[in-house]
Amino acid sequence: PAQIALIAFEQAVVATNEGQRAVQTVQKKYLPQKEHIDSLSADVSALQKQLQEAPKTLSDEDRADRLKTIDAKQKELTRDADDAQTSYNADLQEAYGKVATKVKTVMDKYVAQHGYTIALDVGNQQSSVMWALPTTDITEAVVEAYNKESGVPPPTPEAPTASHPA
Repeated sequence: PAQIALIAFEQAVVATNEGQRAVQTVQKKYLPQKEHIDSLSADVSALQKQLQEAPKTLSDEDRADRLKTIDAKQKELTRDADDAQTSYNADLQEAYGKVATKVKTVMDKYVAQHGYTIALDVGNQQSSVMWALPTTDITEAVVEAYNKESGVPPPTPEAPTASHPA
């Protein structure tokens, strides 16, 4: 009889000690960009508030100048946020890919050692598995096996950071 194993592969990769460390490293790398974007956003908000609170006697020319400044800052904010998000996602995907390759090797070994004939990834939205016995889910077991084999210690807890720069 076939023995089926289920795994939420992407979640397993990110749950490993190495995966958690990789995510933390990428987040730290982009912290200065996030702070810059947050500062630009605050500048835009402050300029918009100043314009709204400007006296009715403000000349059309002054109002137009302020709108032009706000527009330029908003464009800079959008461009910087988009660039940071694109770079962040690329770095995160690269880090994920490196760990995923290693986790796949451990998963293959685990599945073979435990006599499974097929492993299905149930971690994405398009999984066709509607129900399964909880004992068929090997996600946690593969994470534990990977952590043990890799020897990578758990990451040190840090102050909460944003999950992405934009």
